Amino acid sequence: MGVAGDETVPILSSNGGSGLKKRKLMPGGSDKSVTSSQPMPFQKYRSFQSWYKIPFDDKWKKRSWPEKVLTKAPRWCSVDLRDGNQALINPMSHERKLRLFCHLVSIGYKEIEVGFPAASQTDFDFIRHIIDNGLVPDDVWIQVLTQAREPLIRRTIEGVRGAKNVILHIYNSTSELQRRGVFK
Repeated sequence: MGVAGDETVPILSSNGGSGLKKRKLMPGGSDKSVTSSQPMPFQKYRSFQSWYKIPFDDKWKKRSWPEKVLTKAPRWCSVDLRDGNQALINPMSHERKLRLFCHLVSIGYKEIEVGFPAASQTDFDFIRHIIDNGLVPDDVWIQVLTQAREPLIRRTIEGVRGAKNVILHIYNSTSELQRRGVFK
């Protein structure tokens, strides 16, 4: 943001339809739409160093990390669309996931873990839907998770094909029993 112009954002209408919406950005990056995505107001918080001095002495040698100060908001990644959803008794439906995805985009998330496409047809279909319908803004990175098994990696890549920005998390269990029993 930061410049005047138009920006396209995903929306979900009250009747359940989804699509893209243009919103007008004003100089400085503010916008007039209700779906405004404002950056995290980290400036309102004061540094701990303004009110607390670390007592360095013989026991506490001076170190560099306490003197480092954050000057901008950290990058946040939402894992709400994937984290444990496949294990819920009532997992999120496609419509519910889409509503949450659109909300996360509207509030400014730039990294969103969208699913586990090799473990769930629902996740695979949802990921294909947001990619095929152009609902992922150009500045948003979608993330997916898969096990370190070739067929699952291939299925995951098939699920995210065509997305502009993707982070692929590949994992292998540290549990020997799980590797033998689950990942064989």
